Amino acid sequence: MNSTVLTTLALTGFTVAFFHAAIPTHWLPFVLVARARGWNRGKTLLVTMFAGFGHVALTTLLGLGLIGAGKRNAVRFELPNAWTTSATLLISSLTYTAAAGIVSVDPAAITFIDPA
Repeated sequence: MNSTVLTTLALTGFTVAFFHAAIPTHWLPFVLVARARGWNRGKTLLVTMFAGFGHVALTTLLGLGLIGAGKRNAVRFELPNAWTTSATLLISSLTYTAAAGIVSVDPAAITFIDPA
């Protein structure tokens, strides 16, 4: 892989990661829980950091598992690896998106338990 492709890939990855982390669904729950529980800034950052590491680790494992499944499918169906890995990732993404559209949560049904 030449340096131009690697640089473009890295910049694209960092840009997507930045905007992915900037959306409120990634940080707003931590802010709201911290305010509700009276956490200081240090505890909020620590909890957010551990959750972020968990998010990255789980996403990485999921991606590696899907790539492995795509490679196994390449051998099984005697197709080029790029096609089967791409198809496996696409089918998984569509399934996840469809499931997210089917399952919904009624905000009025959520109850909070006061730990005190």
